[in-house]
Amino acid sequence: MLGQISVLVNLLWSCRLLVSCAYTNTTDGTSIFYTEERTTSGIQRTFSCEGGNENLSDSYLDRIKQSEWTNFIPGVYYHGQASKIVSAKRADDPYIYSSHLCVNGESNPTGQIQLYDDGTNGDDVAGDGIFSRSCVHYCNDVVDFNDIYGFAYGLNLDGQEFVALDPSKKGTIPYKEIDTPLTPGARSFATSHAFFFADVNGKYFPNFPHVDGGTAFSPNDATSPTGKSVIISALLQIFGDVFDMITVTPLEGYVGGGIYKWQNWDRRGGPQPEQEIGNIDTCALGLTGVPPYRMTGGITMPNLSNSGEFEDWIHEVIHSVGGFEFHNIYGGARRGDGMHVPGSCTTDHSTLQGPVWDWVKGAPNAIPRVGGDPDLYGHGGVRLEAHSQCDSCDENDLAQCCSFRYKNRPSTKQEMMANPELCTMSPIMQYISGFIDFKDVPQNKRTYYCMGSDTDGGCGTEDFHEKQCVIPVNDDDPNAVTSTFVQRFTLNQLVKANGGKRFPAKKFKVIRHATALVSARLPTDAEIVFNTLFWRQQEIATEPWERVVDDSNVKKYPFDAWNFHTRGHSIIHSRLHGIDCGGNSDNIPSCSSINTAVCADQPCGPGAVCKPFDGQPLCMCREGLVGDGYECAFPTETVKYESLSSAYSISSDCFPDNNVWTQFTPESSIPPYPGGMVGYSPTSCFNFGVCPVGWRCNRKRGCLKPLSKQSCEGKGYNKGECLAIGCCRWSNGTCLKKEGTSNTCPAISKEPDPFTCRDLSTDCYFECKNLKYDADSQAFSQEGNCGQKCYTVAKDCQGTRHPEVHILTDGYYTNHEFYQYDDEDGPFNIQGEDKNMYDRCYRACVLNVQKEYGSDKFLLNVVVKNDFAKIKSCNWLAKRPEAKKRKICVNKNLYARGYKPAQIVCPETCGPYLDEAKAAFSPLN
Repeated sequence: MLGQISVLVNLLWSCRLLVSCAYTNTTDGTSIFYTEERTTSGIQRTFSCEGGNENLSDSYLDRIKQSEWTNFIPGVYYHGQASKIVSAKRADDPYIYSSHLCVNGESNPTGQIQLYDDGTNGDDVAGDGIFSRSCVHYCNDVVDFNDIYGFAYGLNLDGQEFVALDPSKKGTIPYKEIDTPLTPGARSFATSHAFFFADVNGKYFPNFPHVDGGTAFSPNDATSPTGKSVIISALLQIFGDVFDMITVTPLEGYVGGGIYKWQNWDRRGGPQPEQEIGNIDTCALGLTGVPPYRMTGGITMPNLSNSGEFEDWIHEVIHSVGGFEFHNIYGGARRGDGMHVPGSCTTDHSTLQGPVWDWVKGAPNAIPRVGGDPDLYGHGGVRLEAHSQCDSCDENDLAQCCSFRYKNRPSTKQEMMANPELCTMSPIMQYISGFIDFKDVPQNKRTYYCMGSDTDGGCGTEDFHEKQCVIPVNDDDPNAVTSTFVQRFTLNQLVKANGGKRFPAKKFKVIRHATALVSARLPTDAEIVFNTLFWRQQEIATEPWERVVDDSNVKKYPFDAWNFHTRGHSIIHSRLHGIDCGGNSDNIPSCSSINTAVCADQPCGPGAVCKPFDGQPLCMCREGLVGDGYECAFPTETVKYESLSSAYSISSDCFPDNNVWTQFTPESSIPPYPGGMVGYSPTSCFNFGVCPVGWRCNRKRGCLKPLSKQSCEGKGYNKGECLAIGCCRWSNGTCLKKEGTSNTCPAISKEPDPFTCRDLSTDCYFECKNLKYDADSQAFSQEGNCGQKCYTVAKDCQGTRHPEVHILTDGYYTNHEFYQYDDEDGPFNIQGEDKNMYDRCYRACVLNVQKEYGSDKFLLNVVVKNDFAKIKSCNWLAKRPEAKKRKICVNKNLYARGYKPAQIVCPETCGPYLDEAKAAFSPLN
């Protein structure tokens, strides 16, 4: 108190001597800054408007003109300062309506804030169609920092989040500007938990924040140009391939929410060698040289300070870790829209499931909440639960015997904590997502039901519905809901249909995540601090956060917590390595933990190296292998990354017209996998650069090869993990250095044989995964085609690289020359009587007609207790009894460490059972 009085006295004394002064004038002690000037008519007071009267560049204003969104610049401000509103297309209604907004230091709201396009009140250019108002802030009496984790208050105003930040947080978050040679013209900043990409020159997102500029971030964009690759490229160049997922969020404007799914490393589907690589992956790889093997999803979301949008972010994270195709693959379960858990089923009540839709009207008409409780948040509605007696009902009598009840979806923290089963991931979803083992799914949570019409599947009375909902449902009593259609299925049935038990079960206990915030201007200190604190909070939050009321006096939906949503089985780890956390961060584990014991229980998969990294284990596939650290494979098992074009050759496909990059990092200087810069990469070695995974770092000598004894012995490896190292042997239950090897452990070099043709007279000369088929034009094109005389493509089975290949029904193009199939001088050098390469590749790649060779090896099984892969040949399979043969062909369908299942390797022996195998199994995406 004494210090505050002293400051106030000094300020008042200064006012006597000077013509201006600053003083405190709020009930909570927050400083609001004014200037005062003595005139003949008295003292004239003016609000100084710190932070809320910035002049905007002409290029930025040009982009705003095309936008339909209101922008607060900045979107986060320190309480006691102010912001500026900028909005186009407001001539008919130049007002922002809110009972909580004030201007120019005023404390009493008027209910509306007028915007101007006359060059006054902060408007930059008169008559340009952009309406503005400077010095906008929340009225002092409404700001309650308990709204957002105790340090901020925010509302959604005119479609945009506007946040007031506790001024005591100013200067508490260190941030660093990092030079990224791969993104010249943009400026990148990093804090311990947030990455900021400022495209200040409009080079990479020339339309952003135009509403259509959001298409550059489109979650499922598979066409060029794709802006998301720019941000991912910058992150990978700095930190290396250490992220399971990346969330891209704008600081202004709006982007739609969604997820772009990348490779799936679950052993049920293996590394998906036939999955086409998308342009986001292609551009990010070509521009960084770092294959993003680890990433399972790129997420785009609007501003996540809106708790409803954050709930939707959790929805996308579940897609990333668990997908949702397990219902689709089992015919006895309801499919819904094919992407989400149908509301008419009891399988899971996480954010991946919407409400129960009206049984006649369908979506978007939700069943009203029980008891007349209004749905104030748009996240309410009801869940469907089966009564316990349903489990004892006869299968043929379910509709008469089994009834259900409606349960309100929790919408407050108290309700969520009391009823987690109604708003978090069910045991089956935890299992599907790799958080728990199969045995940990409770016995009473292994039976599921669907009832009524498939209202998630497109039925209803709205104009867009394709059909009517015709199955009767009686819900007069919300505790005894019945229908003429009731369906029952079990966990075992789902698991069997999806290819067997989930591997691995420990993958996403820690999700390594990065958030990238994109803007067309430099971020402010308040925006940097707020977003960093926000993502730090996600690392430590274990339960929902209750919010205060909005400007309509309605309580806001709580902030959910990922750890709570997973029932404590997973955490979000958004730490950016090598960036100082600053003071007051001891409560953030990734900022303070030096726990080196996190690798003690060997959390990684065979062939991987575990490294304590910012308080959590980081699993990386050792030199010579690639993968996510839980499932490691030879590079040739994966999508043909090595056949992709160079950064320079594909740059025009990755950026808008006339905005290609002008500078490139020489690919020869790109560090080894996992990439990254010194100081930020997980394998940094002082000033010596970045080491290969598994190598040692010596302060004086730099990167040194790993010692075989240290690599093999005393690690607690099981048999599968031991043999995957490459220089170890398994003896009497112990992993030892392989006899006769040198002291150093060399890189794994046991690559599968290069692609060859078994029969040059009948085979397709190209691997199917390197061909793209266009049914409309009846033509194949080669993956990685990069123009005339461009040889950065995969070899054919004769070891030749052919530039720009297109295979037609009557001939083929390569290197911009056309050849007939019977041309003996043609570069394909086709052998045999039937030289039509189109027909050969169509049979192999479209009809999937494969030859079988008795010596070919397939994966029979992976022994879970020791990760040991059992390998057998097609000759061995052919000699098995028919019952055994059928079981192997239909049910044994895992991929691992270079080997495929019998149904793929031995198509002739498995021929009688292939249709059954295809019906029973399809890899999850």
